[in-house]
Amino acid sequence: MAAAGITIIKKFSYRGDPNEEWSNTYHLTAAPANKAAWVSLLLALGGSESNCYSAGSTVIRALCYDDTDNPATYTLSAPGDFTAFTGGAPSTGGNNFAGDQAATVGWNTGNVGSTGKAIWLRKYFHDGWESSSDPDSLSTSYASLLATFAGDLLTTAIDGSIFFADKTGARPDGPARVDPYSTTRTLKRRGKRP
Repeated sequence: MAAAGITIIKKFSYRGDPNEEWSNTYHLTAAPANKAAWVSLLLALGGSESNCYSAGSTVIRALCYDDTDNPATYTLSAPGDFTAFTGGAPSTGGNNFAGDQAATVGWNTGNVGSTGKAIWLRKYFHDGWESSSDPDSLSTSYASLLATFAGDLLTTAIDGSIFFADKTGARPDGPARVDPYSTTRTLKRRGKRP
């Protein structure tokens, strides 16, 4: 059995489509007890995560998994299950990313692969901010927001006694790291999610 997890789905404008979706999946140390508890976890984690992207992105849906090897246990949608909310990363000190640009946040799992290199959990965030003086770099204030989010997720319970984990349900050892440069994370055209 795999760890519990939640996929937080956002929409933003990309190449003329105001409903392009992007998402991040987070594995958890335990599954919330019921749908109401999943909504509580979404609001806690989504509220924290929303500091990692601008108001151009709106959280519209979440897929909740008691076991990420199986289909979603619950699909939470706005406005039915929660009120949609937007990103909160301010534009101070930079320019908004192009659609395919992303920032990378990582957490060291404490494990190593077959080649002896450290294994990292990574999340990519679209709709962030780059430096106005160096377009390859994240703006200083935006990188600071990402570092705060990464540190909090590593050390603090998301909701109650549920923590961020790897796909086996183990908490990463850390440290957390923010790549100082923006990268490309291509948005793929795909079929609709559930």
